[in-house]
This record gives sequence, structure tokens and C-alpha cells, in this order.
Amino acid sequence: MNTGDILLCSGNSFLSRRIITYNKVVMGMTGLAAELSHVAMVGASPAGVFEATTLNKWCGKKGVQINDFNLWYWNYPGRIWIREGKDTITLAMRALMVSRMNQLVGTKYEHGIPGVLELALAGFKIPWLSNEIAQYLCTKDGIHCSEADGEVLKFAEILLETFRTNKNPPCLWWRAILGLDKYYGKPRQIK
Repeated sequence: MNTGDILLCSGNSFLSRRIITYNKVVMGMTGLAAELSHVAMVGASPAGVFEATTLNKWCGKKGVQINDFNLWYWNYPGRIWIREGKDTITLAMRALMVSRMNQLVGTKYEHGIPGVLELALAGFKIPWLSNEIAQYLCTKDGIHCSEADGEVLKFAEILLETFRTNKNPPCLWWRAILGLDKYYGKPRQIK
């Protein structure tokens, strides 16, 4: 594993099951992409996991955090896939990823009504109206899992600066929808 590899997860918690239902009903996803409820990223060596989550009960942390990969892996309640970075991700890009991850650690997790609203707006098919609603109703004091990974990839210039990180539920990280195929391989199940 390398810094910046993307971890795609299918959890079995109450929130995860709601996200999976959303993927199928609102986003129209099918197959394994529809099963994704969480996105994380491999942190710097020694291998860690960078993620934004409501609460990791096993370590007592919530929000944006970095934890030991092995502990995270054995405590994650569900399936995990990895999208490994290709050679197009340079050492300089990986260094930028680490820098941004460290900047984000400690940020609160966006949950409750603002989090649900952002997720719902991601599937809204009228972009201009979705953007207007988000501007007035979504908070900026928290960050969800897809948003955290998106911010890291924007900082490393893998995603465009104009990329809307708060509009991409976990299911979109499976396929080429985000334009990541230049930098990442296909998902491979590791748990």
C-alpha cells in the first residue's frame, strides 16, 4: 500500500445501510458500487488510515483522524476494497497528500441534518438548484468521508480545484465517474 491509495468500504451500521439504500434509490447505482457506504485513504508510513467518520468506537475517536491500518482493518465492520495509486502519482503528489491529511486531522464530522442534506443534494438532478440550496442550508464546520478524501486529492492536484468535494457520495469513488482512472487502478477486495 502507498500513501493516497483509496479505501472503499461497505459497512453494516445503521448509517451505512441508509447510505447504501440512498446509492440504489437516489443515485441509481447497481452492483458493488451501490454497496459502498464509506471512503477512506491510506495515510503516511507506517501505514495508517485517514478518514472522516462519526465515531470509531474501538479507538474512541470521531471526526477526521488517522489510525493504524491493522487496527482499523480488523475493527472495520464490513467489506473493504482498495484502489491502488498508479505511477502517475508522483512522490511530490504523495507529500502534498500527507500535508493536507495532517491539516484536516481533528476537523469535526458533518452529520445530522447538514450531512443528510449534503448527501441528498448529491443525487439532485438539477445542479443549479442543488447548489443554491447547499449554499444556504449546508454548514461548513464539518466534513464527511468523501469530502475529506476529495480535499486531499484536490490539494495534490489529482482532482481539479473546482471539484465539488461535498457532492460525491462514496458510491461514485468506485467507477471512473470522478476521473480517477488516470491515477488509480480498479478496486480490489482486501476484506
